[in-house]
Amino acid sequence: MAAPRLIPIEDAPRALVSSLPRLPRGRDVRAFVVVREGRWQSSLWRVGDVVVSRGDANQGDDVVLLPAGHGRPQFGSVQGIRLFGAEGEPCHPARWQVAGKIVLAYRQESDAWMVELRDAMPMRRSGGQLSLFSAVAA
Repeated sequence: MAAPRLIPIEDAPRALVSSLPRLPRGRDVRAFVVVREGRWQSSLWRVGDVVVSRGDANQGDDVVLLPAGHGRPQFGSVQGIRLFGAEGEPCHPARWQVAGKIVLAYRQESDAWMVELRDAMPMRRSGGQLSLFSAVAA
């Protein structure tokens, strides 16, 4: 099975976006929607699943890669100083950049959204309080 296809949340259908729980916000937070089902990292990603990436990536991190110029975002990973795409192919840094490491995944399950916490991501409200949300361990 091929790797899933992603698009930025800004390009997703309004009906999907309006059905989502409140997504994290921040200067370096980016969200993407799966628009073609596929397998990546031994998980099945279905149409409508949402992936949230944030910050810089380090060795071993799962990431979302953004193309420079034409193309679509894709899942990827950082191995040493090299980037690899969803199907394990090397991705040259002149062509691909890291949108951020994957920190959350939202998956539609029957009549509710399940949130998979993939990395610690504190969310702050005004006044410095942390907001809380349900998470399912990966």
